[in-house]
Amino acid sequence: MSNPQPIYVDLLAEALGIELLMDGNAWCAREPNFQNLQESCAGFGDTKEDALRDLAEQVPELGILHQ
Repeated sequence: MSNPQPIYVDLLAEALGIELLMDGNAWCAREPNFQNLQESCAGFGDTKEDALRDLAEQVPELGILHQ
């Protein structure tokens, strides 16, 4: 049985307008106003948290990561 993702990841994503979804076998976090991968940023990872962290590293303006 796998461990469920902490609900705070979903709440944080929702508060920031970030969409979390499965893309193939990886989680994808898409920034607000996502158009496509050529024009917009997206983060990927094995978990929702990893995908959100990957997106945060690309878009520091989201203010997710601590300095």
